[in-house]
Amino acid sequence: MLVDPNNPNAESDVKYAQAAAVMLGRKLIIAKAGTQNDLDAAFATLVENRVAALFVAPNANFRIWRNRLLALVAEHKLPSSYSNGDFVRAGGPMSYGPDQADVYRLAGLYAGRILKAKGRRNSR
Repeated sequence: MLVDPNNPNAESDVKYAQAAAVMLGRKLIIAKAGTQNDLDAAFATLVENRVAALFVAPNANFRIWRNRLLALVAEHKLPSSYSNGDFVRAGGPMSYGPDQADVYRLAGLYAGRILKAKGRRNSR
């Protein structure tokens, strides 16, 4: 699992992933990258530990660095999954999470409904 130690959710993400790994009888290797420069060392840790697959934890910086992440995954021939569909659209094999574009579209629709309803109340 690749995590950003600066992400406030990293600790709970790791905790829940570790619990799932124990239930499945698997060993979870955590690689940390707090900056884009940390990615090479993080992947070296993964390769050194001969991980079978990689899950990239949710993190805004990982989305920004996705091209570099995908290049490292390809270079090391590492099966991987991601927390959102941006990685898949950029060439990753799969994601487990929401489609951010769809989330933003729905947020806009709901905001429009709220504003439209508020406008009706103010016009009375």
